[in-house]
Amino acid sequence: MRAQMTSQWFKILVVSFALIGASGAARTETGIVEISVCGIDVANPPIYRLTMADTKETTEYKGVAYEMLNEIELQASIRIIFERRPWKRCLAQLQSGQSDAVIGSSYVQEREQFSHYPRKLNGSVDYSKLVYSNTLWIYTSDPAVQWDGVSLKLPPGAQAAAGLGYSSADLLQRMGVEVIERYEPKHLANLLASRRVAIVASYAMQVEPYLDLSDPNSPVRRLPTPLMQDDMFLVFSRPFYARHQHLAERIWEICEDLHESGRYDEILALYFSFLDSQ
Repeated sequence: MRAQMTSQWFKILVVSFALIGASGAARTETGIVEISVCGIDVANPPIYRLTMADTKETTEYKGVAYEMLNEIELQASIRIIFERRPWKRCLAQLQSGQSDAVIGSSYVQEREQFSHYPRKLNGSVDYSKLVYSNTLWIYTSDPAVQWDGVSLKLPPGAQAAAGLGYSSADLLQRMGVEVIERYEPKHLANLLASRRVAIVASYAMQVEPYLDLSDPNSPVRRLPTPLMQDDMFLVFSRPFYARHQHLAERIWEICEDLHESGRYDEILALYFSFLDSQ
């Protein structure tokens, strides 16, 4: 009986180790580490006005996140396998270990349960190693809505809308607001136009193309005080970080260098030049 039990446990251990070995980053025949990175399947921020047709892998302007990953791939001598998914699915894949990393994650405390952010020696999040930063704004058509940067006042029973799985939804929920989440920016704009929600939290270049803010007769307005400055990171799954801590730290250093050297600003300038020519 003991021999049979030992054999069964041995088989379980073999299968377990096989699964562990099969998950996460792989190595090519030349020893280069391959990292699977998930990112949103719309134009990469802070440039949102480009469509999926404009930002396919075969086009010149693929999005700022793509450009940053290209720089990281070259400098870290790794191979990045980038897949585009709805943001909530990217987070799910990071949590399950299907993806080694996601690009564009704001700092949300709950995400620390399954991901690693860059840290300073004192343990605080190192914002110098972000990928990009963008401003979240509040849009409303209700004159009763007020936001001073600290306190948000909405009509009784009013709801808000935000991007599906976005940190803005978490922030509003922590303020006690009921939030409707939608995948596409135009659906957020429609919720506001139909007065189903009192406010929409979004990025200017994501939602404003669907809002007629220039019309003096339109009741929709952007409140003058930002909801937050949204700093976004390339974050790694816990299994990946455990196996490749030094590589993860090196990649974060590259992110910092791209900003300090001015390379990030050069990439942005290319995109704004392209948008201005349209």
